[in-house]
Amino acid sequence: MATNQSNHVIENYKSELVKKEEIIEKLFEEVDELKENQQERNNTFKKLEKQFKLLQVDYHKSLDTCNNITKENKNYCDKLDKVNLLLERSETEKNELKKQLFESQEKIHTLENYWNKRESEWRNQYDKLVSLYNDLETTIADWTGETD
Repeated sequence: MATNQSNHVIENYKSELVKKEEIIEKLFEEVDELKENQQERNNTFKKLEKQFKLLQVDYHKSLDTCNNITKENKNYCDKLDKVNLLLERSETEKNELKKQLFESQEKIHTLENYWNKRESEWRNQYDKLVSLYNDLETTIADWTGETD
C-alpha cells in the first residue's frame, strides 16, 4: 500500500512538473514574441527617426532657397527703383530703360512664381515634418507606456 501511495505521489509530482514545464515553455515563447515585437518597434523607430532627419534637411534647404529668393527679389526691386529714376533721361535712354524695366518685371514675376511654389513646397514639407514628429511622439509614448 505504501508503494502504491509513493507511486501516486510520484505521479502527482511528475504531472505537476509537466504542467510547470509547459508553463515555462509558454513563458519562453512569450518572451521570444516580446523580443520580436521590441525589435520591430526599434526598427520602426529608426526608420521614422531617419525619415525625420531627412525631412529636417529638406526643410532647411528649402528655407535657405526661400531666403535666397527673397534676397534676389529685393535686389530686383532695388534695381527697379534705380531704373525708375533713370527713366527721366532722354527719349532714347528712356526706351532702353523701359526695355530693361520690362525684363526686370518679368524676372520678378518669375521669381514671385518660383517663391510661391517654393513656399507651398516648404509648407507641405513643414506639414509632413509636424505629422512625422507627432507620429514619433506617439510611437515613443506607446513604447514607454506614457500617455498625454
